[in-house]
Amino acid sequence: MGCYDSFLPSEPMACPLCHKATLREFQSKEFGENLQSFKVGDKVVFSDCLQLIDGKYPVYDSCRECGAWVNAEIHIEGGVFVRIVNLVAVKHVHP
Repeated sequence: MGCYDSFLPSEPMACPLCHKATLREFQSKEFGENLQSFKVGDKVVFSDCLQLIDGKYPVYDSCRECGAWVNAEIHIEGGVFVRIVNLVAVKHVHP
């Protein structure tokens, strides 16, 4: 367990392995230990000083149905979290 930031999709997303809509909280440690949560549409700012530039940043979640570890990317446009893209199941953790 550790500190991470959470990125929440508008609705649960389908696991690329079992296709069940169980992915609902993608996490990242890319931006330090801020413990912040962002919903689609939120401006992504950390501590009133760090704002993400436009681009894609790595995030991860695990499927609550099949246990697959899922890598993905958050997409930032104009400093706003707009979507989660490029979901890839990289390994099966537990059933």
